[in-house]
Amino acid sequence: MDDILVKICERRERDYRRLTKTFGSVLPSHRRRPLVPFLSSPGAILEIKRSSPSKGIINANLDPVTRASSYRSSGAKQISILTEGNFFGGSLDDLIAVGDAIDDVALLRKDFIQHADEIEVSYLAGADAVLLICAVLDTYTLQECADVCAEYGITPLIEVRDEEDVKKLNSIRCPSIIAGVNSRDLSTFRIDPLKPALLFDSLTCTAVYESGIHHPGMCTYARSLGFTGVLIGEAVSRDCSRASEYVTACADDADYRQGAFWRRMALLTLKRPLVKICGLACSSDALVAIQEGADLLGAVCAKSERETDETAAREIRKAINESPAVKKPMFIAVVTETQGPRFALAQRLYMEGVFDGLQYHGVRRSDSSLPVGYHAVRVKDQDSVATVLSMMREGEPRILIDGYLKGMAGGTGMQVHEALLDTLADAGPLWIAGGLSPDNVRQMLSGYDVDLVDASSALELRPGKKDAELVKKFIQECRR
Repeated sequence: MDDILVKICERRERDYRRLTKTFGSVLPSHRRRPLVPFLSSPGAILEIKRSSPSKGIINANLDPVTRASSYRSSGAKQISILTEGNFFGGSLDDLIAVGDAIDDVALLRKDFIQHADEIEVSYLAGADAVLLICAVLDTYTLQECADVCAEYGITPLIEVRDEEDVKKLNSIRCPSIIAGVNSRDLSTFRIDPLKPALLFDSLTCTAVYESGIHHPGMCTYARSLGFTGVLIGEAVSRDCSRASEYVTACADDADYRQGAFWRRMALLTLKRPLVKICGLACSSDALVAIQEGADLLGAVCAKSERETDETAAREIRKAINESPAVKKPMFIAVVTETQGPRFALAQRLYMEGVFDGLQYHGVRRSDSSLPVGYHAVRVKDQDSVATVLSMMREGEPRILIDGYLKGMAGGTGMQVHEALLDTLADAGPLWIAGGLSPDNVRQMLSGYDVDLVDASSALELRPGKKDAELVKKFIQECRR
């Protein structure tokens, strides 16, 4: 533990010793509401939270009973209640009050629990589930807490953030464990929506996606990854007018194909930065990129000097399949429209397994029936920056940022202006294309938190034909 999480836990431990396990609240002598199954079907978990370390005051005058009743009316079957007082403005009194008022919605006590005797307190206060954070509890205490949960029939929601947390979670023996995967790093409170995608396949139980949900589209993304529940905090605590939209988004059928694509992409990010060699039009160029360890190969299925035909695409796929590499690169088709013969070719080759996904360059994947993939946006000004940020809020975990050149669709070979990159960098790790070469990629990687770099024209002898030495040098510079 470090940084913000350490401060929260140290102060809370002092309060525990001073005020005992009830933290000054008057606890009922017996539980006054029936146990309600927690997350018995896919759904939203709407939160009651007055403030947070990352956002400050969210809703200082939030009345827990009124808000919980509103959530219930919106269709929520689970409500999370922050009971930590110093940083989140909550208390056990909030949990008790909501429990006394509502007896048919499952209640989660969300806190930084550090002792097993707090589980009985949670049960008596009306909780149906309790949050247990792997980063806070050692394995012995976590198991002890899970044992008490089983004794009282409440569900332990065990939160993980990294691979070590997952190992700890998987070592716990309890019949009703649910995992919570936090997209927020509790040491820095920074959000990364690919983190839950990375960890999902390592889980052996039902799971909840936590943090960073500010649009119903983000619920759609979380469900597509395979998460049964989605915890929505600040967005509904600040304004519950869209609560029913979040509930509906979490209950809708999920686009599991797209989620599988992002889970695969997340695994690739273990080797950062990812390197994509784009504009490939022949298998010999693809072989050089494969041999040098490129993570993604790109072929243009759009009107371009670098347009790839069906024969070349199939030959590149064959080269990938026959490569001895353990982790083979993904093969991506770049499209600039979602209709017409070029898109039809990309779609058909995707369906046949030639392409692993599509790069929707300057066009939206507006229908889940379309091939899976990611978006690329040409960024020229603050309006286009706003478009990227809006798309990320709506459920796109990564967007490829490309330079802008008037009248040109697809890749431009132009670098994104530094001031625009600075604004986008605050939103999380960057995927960058446009004007990258062996001579400047190190500067880009040292200046920003970059997940993926995409190069094409700067590595060419002529349009559609790569210079093998430049491809090698570019990848080597990225790995240096």
